[in-house]
Amino acid sequence: MSNAEFIFFSYLTNCLGLTLLVIRSINKKSPRALMRFLFMPILLTFLMGIALQEYMETSIFSNRQLLVSILLFVWCLKSIVSYNSIKIILLSSVLGDIKRAIYKKTYFKIFNLIFRVSLIQLMCFSSALSTNYLSGSQHLKFSDLTGFVICFIGLFIEMLSEKELKNNSLNKTKIVESGLWSISRNPNLIGMFLFFFGIQVIALSAISTFWSIFGFFLTGLIIFKNLMPNMENALMDKFPDYSEYSKRVPKLVRFK
Repeated sequence: MSNAEFIFFSYLTNCLGLTLLVIRSINKKSPRALMRFLFMPILLTFLMGIALQEYMETSIFSNRQLLVSILLFVWCLKSIVSYNSIKIILLSSVLGDIKRAIYKKTYFKIFNLIFRVSLIQLMCFSSALSTNYLSGSQHLKFSDLTGFVICFIGLFIEMLSEKELKNNSLNKTKIVESGLWSISRNPNLIGMFLFFFGIQVIALSAISTFWSIFGFFLTGLIIFKNLMPNMENALMDKFPDYSEYSKRVPKLVRFK
């Protein structure tokens, strides 16, 4: 199986998963299913890649794949109960287009939107998916362990920052300025970026995975040029004193 064939089958699997979520949301007349399980098609695609690798006997199941499987499984499960504000930003225009397409009964446009979203998802998670194609040596390398540590740090930062928000959720009129939020205005997004960076470090230990670097750059672009400014604009509208908070706390991280 060629690299192109592997990517094609992965894309079809991811499209199928997203299509099922969209159909479920349409039947329930609510985007809740799509919002909640937005990243689960990626996990399905990853598992399909493992099954395809075993069936085509392109390579044996390596410890590297096991490591990425655990990390991706944890992240995708976490995404079910978190990332709500992030999902809203990512799907804001898509949900509006789907509603208009349903109203006008232009169902071809719905599939076109599914194909676009699926392509972006596949590119962003290409570093994880690429480990299922010629995953490399059976034993872990130093770069694999380094990537795992970076992923763990990223997940820890994400979970800690979300916990701090949850602990202060009773007072929704005040900005959280304690803990990680006192040294960065976006610690959760920084943690997310570190997670994807760690996956990319692990992926580079596999064979023929350099193409996945473009997906990692796209992920960074989405986080820093789309999610971060949009989330800050939303907080600026919600909290009158957010502008003062932004002067005291940097967008990324304070080193002093």
